[in-house]
Amino acid sequence: MLKMFKRKQDPRAGLAAVLGEFELPGFPMAVMEVLRSLRDPEKDLESIATRVETDPGMSVGVLKMVNSAAFGLASEVDTVGHGLAMLGRARLESLVLGVVVRDVLPKEPAAGFESARFWSTAARRATMARLLASRLHPATEEQSFTSALLQDMAVPVLASVKGEAYGSVLEAWHAQGDAALEHLEHEAFQWDHAEIGSMMATLWELPTPLVGGIGGHHDADEDDAEPAVQLVGHLREAETEAGLERLASDAEARFGIDRAEITDLSQRAEEQADELAALMK
Repeated sequence: MLKMFKRKQDPRAGLAAVLGEFELPGFPMAVMEVLRSLRDPEKDLESIATRVETDPGMSVGVLKMVNSAAFGLASEVDTVGHGLAMLGRARLESLVLGVVVRDVLPKEPAAGFESARFWSTAARRATMARLLASRLHPATEEQSFTSALLQDMAVPVLASVKGEAYGSVLEAWHAQGDAALEHLEHEAFQWDHAEIGSMMATLWELPTPLVGGIGGHHDADEDDAEPAVQLVGHLREAETEAGLERLASDAEARFGIDRAEITDLSQRAEEQADELAALMK
């Protein structure tokens, strides 16, 4: 696919070209401190947990997510320190990012956009991506979960800022069963939500693998996105069977995963996704 934006372009300038005077909301300072600490091997887990717990919103959000079916822990986690000890840095970072991005993205309904539908689909993608990653590239399960959860994070921003012009594209996407959103976007605007999401992720200083996963989730030739993240990109809003069929066909053609296994993984993902979706809404 022809890309309007080159990878080395200043993401701030790229977003300004599309979003005009809209200013991307930043992460709270407390969140940035926690994320930097999680990435710093010199920082001990106890001090990181204490920093999370000083922010009630972040602490509550993380505990709700970690105790959801999506994480499948055998016993309830009652403190952030307990959760961090059980999950490790990478999984806690995934939780923090999921909570904070949810909080800063627009939530108001817009033409073609419904927050509940959006997060329900994101949750299905995330849980399915983790299961597929455990099959295809186990070392990236948490990275794949977060990339899939956030892969369409530019959509609510675009729906809010671009109004009816973008809303008509979303509505056409919902109405046309065989249309890919990124193709409709390129026809109308010469850019797509994956490109815009990649710029957002860069400005938010998300880890490089997440920037690549968000930017390359619709391109099978894109090495920066893990296969599990690309596969769940077939799952669309407001439809289930057609998207799963596309996913199954792609997984079989590229990786030799048979339909029965995809069906089993999908059923397991659905069981985990409902509670996660409710939390993200």
